[in-house]
Amino acid sequence: MIDTKIGSALAATVLAVTGFGCASANVKSNKSAEYSKKLERTMIVFPMDAEMSVYRQMLHEKLVGELQKRGVTSTFATLTGALDLKDATPIEQQAKDFKASTALFIKLTSGVVDQTGSIKNAHFDAQIFDLESKKRVWRASINYTAGGGFDTRSMKMDKLVGELVKALVNDGLVNRTEADARESAASPAPL
Repeated sequence: MIDTKIGSALAATVLAVTGFGCASANVKSNKSAEYSKKLERTMIVFPMDAEMSVYRQMLHEKLVGELQKRGVTSTFATLTGALDLKDATPIEQQAKDFKASTALFIKLTSGVVDQTGSIKNAHFDAQIFDLESKKRVWRASINYTAGGGFDTRSMKMDKLVGELVKALVNDGLVNRTEADARESAASPAPL
């Protein structure tokens, strides 16, 4: 009887874990073959609506921090909010004041938010422009799924930012850290 109870408890745990999986992100990207520079000073433009505002500070800190580890100085552009009475400084001027060499635009294109304001899934379009040539040099499609209730918001943002930065590393736009190299070596080779 004890074995049956243990087996039932184990099965329930497995179902709970697989039913409430962890956050995941999938990034597909395309980099211009002519562009050989690394990101140096990047202005990040990421408009967020009211539902995403709970993630704003955490996302800013994590993305700026991960880029900084790889030798990129970055900052987020200040954008005019939906109910702001005063317009923010134009993005072009902010980039000039920051002495940005590139701009990373990330736009939420679709997604589902639950009644608590938590993102269930989202699709983002990300683009990098070289500001000197005014050309798009990189574009990515990011599919994000929040998974179940086991991940904290911080863990979910780690996954989203981690996969975005991994794509930038793999495309040669940012330097690889020792941790990136270890992770790459530990990953199984594609079939």
